[in-house]
Formats: sequence, C-alpha cells, structure tokens
Amino acid sequence: MRKILILFSIYIGIFTITVLVLSCGKSKTDNESVSNQLALIGSNTKRKVRDRVILTIGDSNGVVNGGWPTVLMARLKDDILFNNSMGGRTIGFDNCGKPEWNALKNITAYLKWGLKRSKGRPIDEVIILLGTNDSKACFEDKKDMVAPNLVKLISKIRSFNNSGKVPPHITIVTPPPVSYTHLTLPTN
Repeated sequence: MRKILILFSIYIGIFTITVLVLSCGKSKTDNESVSNQLALIGSNTKRKVRDRVILTIGDSNGVVNGGWPTVLMARLKDDILFNNSMGGRTIGFDNCGKPEWNALKNITAYLKWGLKRSKGRPIDEVIILLGTNDSKACFEDKKDMVAPNLVKLISKIRSFNNSGKVPPHITIVTPPPVSYTHLTLPTN
C-alpha cells in the first residue's frame, strides 16, 4: 500500500495540481473558498489561462445551486465551463449499486459530453472534485482502492482523444478533510 501511495503522490505531482481546501475565510462559504483557490490555477504557468474550455466533474457538492462549479463559472468569465456533476458520484465505486455513479467507468462519456457541448473545441482543463462518497462506511473494505482508482481515472483522461489535440490539464481538488477527533463543535 505504501508503494502505491508513493507512486500515486509522484504521479499526481507530475500531472496535476492538488488543491487542498483546509479551511475557508470567515466571510466565505466553502464553495467560494474552493473557487478562490481554483481561480489561481494557471496564474504561474505557461498554459492557456483565458478562453479555456473547462469541464468540471463532481458529486453533489458540484450539483447544488451555488455549488463550487457555479461560483467558479462566475469568477472565470473569460472561460467556458461545463459542469458534469452528479449526486452520489464516486471516483471508482458503484455507489448504491449504480454503475452510472462510478466516474472511472463513465469518464469517457463525461469527456465526450464536454466535447459535444464545446462544439468540438478541445477541453483545456478538467477539474475533478470527487472522493466524498468514496469515503462512505459501505466502502470501508475498499478504501485502499481509492488512490489507485484516481490514478486510473487520470490515465483515462490523459489518453482521451481530445479532438486530436493535447490532453486536457487535470486539476484534482480534494474534499476538505474531516475527522471527528479533530472537529471543533460549538459549546452551548
């Protein structure tokens, strides 16, 4: 398992930017905090930073009215953003027995969906915020598969025929860490 995690970390370090949202400002919602972090992506790189086609892939955190893709869309006015989020989606498990909620099984369909909406323009950026549902108690015995599933998901995106252009840049946004042992609850 340690070897897989080390390889996973190297792979992510080379091919993606990992954005960890550890806390949000006092006046910001979680979704605003995520989009503030994501708005900085590309500011110090040579890749395209305007007029991008961006595909977001998420779970229920991306579906809700005012969710992180909506807030991000409002902040990135020079880009075209297509949100492909679905409640219950996982990185690589059939949540509640539903294969349509498994991103690993359906990533090609999501990418084709994005290309169709962009009218054939290549996808410049794929932003993924998944993992919350992979952490459910029902997947406890499969938790060691989350990181390898994410690596497979990234590999599938990188090998996708992106209208004959280079593969999209991939950004992984991890859900904020939550631990009941470190959770501070208000006292009455």
